[in-house]
Parts: sequence; C-alpha cells; structure tokens
Amino acid sequence: QERLTDWSQLRGQVVVLEFWATWCDACREARPHLNALAERFQDRPVRFISITDETEPVVRAYLRKNPIAGWVGLDETGSVFEAFGVYGRPLTLIIDREGRVAGQTFPSLLGPETIEAALAGRDIPLRP
Repeated sequence: QERLTDWSQLRGQVVVLEFWATWCDACREARPHLNALAERFQDRPVRFISITDETEPVVRAYLRKNPIAGWVGLDETGSVFEAFGVYGRPLTLIIDREGRVAGQTFPSLLGPETIEAALAGRDIPLRP
C-alpha cells in the first residue's frame, strides 16, 4: 500500500484532489463518475486522491461497500481542508504537473478533457 509522505512524490503528475465524506449524498452520487475517470487515466501520470476528515474506522467500513479508485487520504485534524480553503463538499481541485491549483469544480462536472488539458500544460476552463 503506497503512502504519500511528501507532495514532491507527485511532481510531474496531474492530481485530481477530491474532498468528500461518507455522509455526503452528492459525494456518493459522483463516485462512479470519478472511479470511471480514474480507470480511464490509470496508465497516465494522473493521481486521484480522495480526502476526508473522518476517522479511519468510519472510512474503512464505508470502503468495504463503496470502493474508491485511487488513494484515500484521512485528514482527521482538518489541516488539509484548511490549507486548501475547503469548507464544503464535494469539491474537486485539479493540481497541475507543477504542483499548482489549476482549477476547481464539482466532481460530476469534471470531464476527461479537463484532465487532458492539465496533462498537456494548457489552461483548463475551471476557476483556479
């Protein structure tokens, strides 16, 4: 099982950073779409990371019935939510290959063309 210990491990990759929760209906509804995108880009330099501020036992129980493609991160202190200015969910941030937030959207609105643009280093049509 891979562990992210430093953001530099993601250098050169596009990161789809999803903020979610087990109790969030919109998060659950968007999961099949995000899982399909993760599968589509699995052989490309794209990393899908889903961050929640819930506890490990709650998340493990949820994941037994609701798989998430990509990495799942636990932010029990809320420091990652705070660092990225996230106050609601679901919220998806696209981090470009240089490590900059290139845009934000709702997961259901994220399309493959946005990820392709980020991979190519082009501006993406989302609010940074």
